[in-house]
Amino acid sequence: MAFEALNNAGNSQKDLIVILNDNEMSISANVGAIADYLSRVRTNPKYEKSKEDAKRFFSRSKTGRRFYDAMSRIKDSFNT
Repeated sequence: MAFEALNNAGNSQKDLIVILNDNEMSISANVGAIADYLSRVRTNPKYEKSKEDAKRFFSRSKTGRRFYDAMSRIKDSFNT
């Protein structure tokens, strides 16, 4: 039903926010186009490099480090 809703939402011509909940509790292997896409994004060397570049950029100043640390904590809070 969720995929049907996403398909239908594409025809609504309205803004939409989708929250993907990955609670790491899959009973079986992840399958499908979305799982494949997200796996490719997470394992792409460009993704890892951009994360390192952002860390280096924000680490140049005290304010940047605080911002980066805050964003990291927020991100990590979704993984618990």
